[in-house]
Amino acid sequence: DKDYIRQLHQIFKKADLEIDGIIPNTLAQRNLILDNNELNDNSMILDIGAGNTDIGVFEGNKFVYTNTIPLGGNNITNDIAVVLDISVEEAEKLKKYNELLDDVRRQYGIKPYEFDTEQGKVIILSDLNEALGEVLKEQNKFLPKAFLNQYVAGMQANSDATEALMLTTILNAKGVKNLPKDDRLMSLDKAISTLYMISLDYQNSHKTETRAAKQALVDAYIKMGQGQLKPAIFGLNLLDFAQFFPTTAPNAQEFILENQGDISKKYAEYKKPLTDYEIHRLVPMINKYIREYDPSKSIVKNSKAFSNIPATIVDVKYAIADTPFKKQLFEKGMTKYLSRYGGSARFLLNKKMPEYLKAAKFEELFCDYVQDEGMDDRNLFEAFGDILK
Repeated sequence: DKDYIRQLHQIFKKADLEIDGIIPNTLAQRNLILDNNELNDNSMILDIGAGNTDIGVFEGNKFVYTNTIPLGGNNITNDIAVVLDISVEEAEKLKKYNELLDDVRRQYGIKPYEFDTEQGKVIILSDLNEALGEVLKEQNKFLPKAFLNQYVAGMQANSDATEALMLTTILNAKGVKNLPKDDRLMSLDKAISTLYMISLDYQNSHKTETRAAKQALVDAYIKMGQGQLKPAIFGLNLLDFAQFFPTTAPNAQEFILENQGDISKKYAEYKKPLTDYEIHRLVPMINKYIREYDPSKSIVKNSKAFSNIPATIVDVKYAIADTPFKKQLFEKGMTKYLSRYGGSARFLLNKKMPEYLKAAKFEELFCDYVQDEGMDDRNLFEAFGDILK
């Protein structure tokens, strides 16, 4: 537009400024937008403003076409408002929201997930695997850090950690009540049970580390309670602790989190294998707990998985008392098992720990033994014989 250019010259002349030349917006933007490898390509630049759109077309380095059309972002906003029957202000917010999602897709390669819930629209704008990891770390933040990182990574890598499981778990962690009916989700009950099985898979394949982490945590609770602790805590697994921790008093949660340094040190100690000397001390100690065992004080008597343990320990109690051979067989089998069990049995050697808690630890160890060796339906001493072969 020659009149427009003439007016520009007059304005700058009044300010004692001379214009050396005028460059169309799209030509100036070309050098800013395109990198060196793209400057020789055929390209078109659109600069969409509120009321106008500038167009520039290039054939390699040649500027072949430019134009400005009286259409822009305001037209898009008005169209959205008309079609959806909403205000122009609401349409503008919606337009910018979708522009944000497009930017996330392009820059980070992340697929946004949107859900309409009773609390309103919920958007997940992160890598699902990373988001699941953050949820699990928050839910298990009481665990020793070294173990927690491996535990979460193991759960993330499990083949059952599907997109549906991750989305459902993340929405639940965000406080979404009454999950929406959506094919991308699973029921909350199924998600919880699946996570439970994934956790058990990890615990069963990393027994030494799991037992060390659990014992380090129990030690912290004993320290907090100054030795006054219900022995039933030895019957909890990691998932039980995840449910137990949030129900404790705020000062108890604070104590556990503030003592993460000590918990981590204990974890490293319990993760180390038992020495021959420690095993030599532990075997007669275990014999002692068997002789003094009182099934009425069992920590697992109400457990479906280990309901037979109290009776089994009583059977062993009378068998090793009546038959020297069975006592010898038991001691040899337990010696071999302790060398593989891991260092959490070291708790029994701590002279500062109350005896009633040591008795509970013994019963936990015995439950682990029965489970590890698959002896639920076998004669105990026959199993010991197999171990020693």
